[in-house]
Amino acid sequence: MKRKLYLAAVAAVALASCNEPVALEPENVSELVEIDLSLRSGETKSEGTLEENKITNVQVYVFDDGNVIEAYHCEQYKRETLSSATTTVKCTPGNKRIVALVNAPEMPDVQSYEDLCGRTSYYSDNDTASLQMTGEVSKKIEGATEITIPVSRIAAKVTIASITNAMEVDYYKGLSFSITDIYMLNVAGSTGYLEDKAPELWYNKMKKEDNGPLCFMLERNNSIYITVKNPETMTFTQNQEHAYYVYPNATETDSSDPVWGPRYTRMVLQARLGDQVCYYPVSIPNVERNTAYEVHLTVTRPGSPSPDIPVDVKTASVTVNVVDWTDAPKINETI
Repeated sequence: MKRKLYLAAVAAVALASCNEPVALEPENVSELVEIDLSLRSGETKSEGTLEENKITNVQVYVFDDGNVIEAYHCEQYKRETLSSATTTVKCTPGNKRIVALVNAPEMPDVQSYEDLCGRTSYYSDNDTASLQMTGEVSKKIEGATEITIPVSRIAAKVTIASITNAMEVDYYKGLSFSITDIYMLNVAGSTGYLEDKAPELWYNKMKKEDNGPLCFMLERNNSIYITVKNPETMTFTQNQEHAYYVYPNATETDSSDPVWGPRYTRMVLQARLGDQVCYYPVSIPNVERNTAYEVHLTVTRPGSPSPDIPVDVKTASVTVNVVDWTDAPKINETI
């Protein structure tokens, strides 16, 4: 089940940047509805989630019944502690489409709903304490009112839940088996804010690359050496897990061609069996936004010679479960 955040949002707000609010009001001011806006972030923080629920900014776009921008507002939050703010905003009555973007770069120049749909969300604009989220509702505004917008993350989350050493051949049973690295491969680098679109760029194409600050999203932030004896299962609790965040990838056909082309996103477990280094790539077809994937791996033979060549069922069995994402905070804006 996908877990959603909830943003109780104002019906319309001043057209402004986050730093210097500037009101945009219709010419007929007698028609304006004045609204007191209160922003209040949620206070829950899920244990072991690397602050994935944190709110750094909220942008609200209000479009008229022709999908033309009528109002815009951006509210910044401190990264150390979620802050609150209040303001007074104005809009005209009528049918409105209201869109919320959370933790996204400032975009005060959006002119229409179609313009916003065409904008690109980049994976590099996320981090583990500032995951981008979006949501929208349509509502007829007749006066002061309160509206709830469901907001969901653009990224998906992948975690390793268990690793089982079930080597079948006596020779391999006698060798030490350890996991020496875990990382994500073939990760989409962009998509649309409000709807998925083909990625413009990719990260860790076919092999682990130097991704700078993004390494905390794609790989472990410290070295590992997890020894799993035979027969033994190593399970990972929430406190032990390391979450990996990836963007939607709707590639329909997988590939292991040495020449790059779009392919499935994979979680790669790099292993050492005796003195041999091998890989257990776990493919995740059709990665969807705001979805958590939990990986269970059982190894029975030495893995693949390449991180981008999946193993067959004789080498390992893999279960990928779609699981409930941990509780997220709520942002309540009282109108």
